[in-house]
Amino acid sequence: VNKGDSLFRLNDDDVRASIDSENVALQQAQNDLANKKAALDRTTITSPIDGIIVTQTLKVGDSITSGKAVETVVDPNQMQTIVPVDELDIQKITVGMKATVSLDAITGKTFEGEVVKLSNVGKNTNNVTTYDVTVNIKNPENVKVGMTSNVKIQMQGKDNVVMVAATAVQGRGNNR
Repeated sequence: VNKGDSLFRLNDDDVRASIDSENVALQQAQNDLANKKAALDRTTITSPIDGIIVTQTLKVGDSITSGKAVETVVDPNQMQTIVPVDELDIQKITVGMKATVSLDAITGKTFEGEVVKLSNVGKNTNNVTTYDVTVNIKNPENVKVGMTSNVKIQMQGKDNVVMVAATAVQGRGNNR
């Protein structure tokens, strides 16, 4: 017999079964660890945009319900206002129309705006139906969420035209 030659083999079925069992347990533990790491990653909620938190519905220790808003983040460089438009006028308004926005809180200044959305569902109040029109406010410096706005939507525009008040126009003779 030489050094290292096998002399005989013991029954190793129990040892092999134990190794197989431990491999299964190891695989289950690795899967469990991966699931717990994924759950840990879901415990941090990140903002989808740069902005200011304007509402927060949760407190420390509260549970989160799927589909429920936990915070509202507003980008102060992308402000909008929503104005109700009477059903008799809504057909005249289209996305892309220019608007002028003034705010009660910012006197003496107007902002350029643009219609970006028209609601398809009206709201009826005191037998008057209105439709919400969303207007983007360009360069909304000092505009804050919740400020009262007044919006004038430009229905039609002409370039290089002189505007004269109707009362300033006079006729001569039969041309009145």
